Amino acid sequence: MKKLLLCLSGITIGLSSFGQKMELPSQASPTTTRAHQAFSLDESPRAINCVDTLYYGELKQRAFTGANSLLYYMGLWQVDQEAISQTFNFSGGSLNINKVIVSGRVSSAYSATATSVVTVEVFSVNANNIPTTLIGATTFVMNSYTQSNYQAVFATPITVTGNYAISVRPTTANAVIDIITNDIVANQAWDEDLCKFKPDDPSLYSYGGWVSPQTYSTDFPSGIRNFDLCVAPIVSYSADATLSATPTTVCLGDEVQFTAAVTPENGFSNRMMSYQSML
Repeated sequence: MKKLLLCLSGITIGLSSFGQKMELPSQASPTTTRAHQAFSLDESPRAINCVDTLYYGELKQRAFTGANSLLYYMGLWQVDQEAISQTFNFSGGSLNINKVIVSGRVSSAYSATATSVVTVEVFSVNANNIPTTLIGATTFVMNSYTQSNYQAVFATPITVTGNYAISVRPTTANAVIDIITNDIVANQAWDEDLCKFKPDDPSLYSYGGWVSPQTYSTDFPSGIRNFDLCVAPIVSYSADATLSATPTTVCLGDEVQFTAAVTPENGFSNRMMSYQSML
């Protein structure tokens, strides 16, 4: 596999803050006895429409191995019906997948065609991160021997409510494409077994089923490896923020505690959607 130097821009993921309207009565004059006063707080949820690009594979490698670490190419052969997938974790709401950024190239060394239709699919996954039920699919054309970023656009956004996998496979006859992965270092402590591979070639141990990279890397010179596929779904979701106050009846100078609740809470603490949660 040929090495590709990692080059990433900084990505900041954040939430907008919301001003809350507080209606307080006029203060009493200094000579007037202070009585308890009530204030009103609009506690209705504030909806935020968020759009994020989830560069999990690249950011994970940057977080754990530094900015100068390497990415690698994984070759996919159409003649062997090869596909590769990456699981993304999500819970606590619904998520729309609008597009997927796929970084790769047509293999100048092995492909019998200079272009290839590439199919991108979204699956539900089981507890072992193996793709199960197909949720939706789209295609794009890969047309360069030089590494490029391609966008696979879904005609209708794909809605998921739990963990999901994105898979990539060439579909043009005799095409070979190179897809970028991270890691490729033996026995990393942060390996999560999120990536799966499916070839029909019996020599690669799967016989048409999804297997972990460890299964077919046993004969690699530097040892068994696990890694992540560097695909980046562009997702949209609705976030709701609600503010509450305790107490709501106070005297002048009393403290009021404000509490903000954001949903889906699990989505925002998910390391795949928050670079800070990954660290």
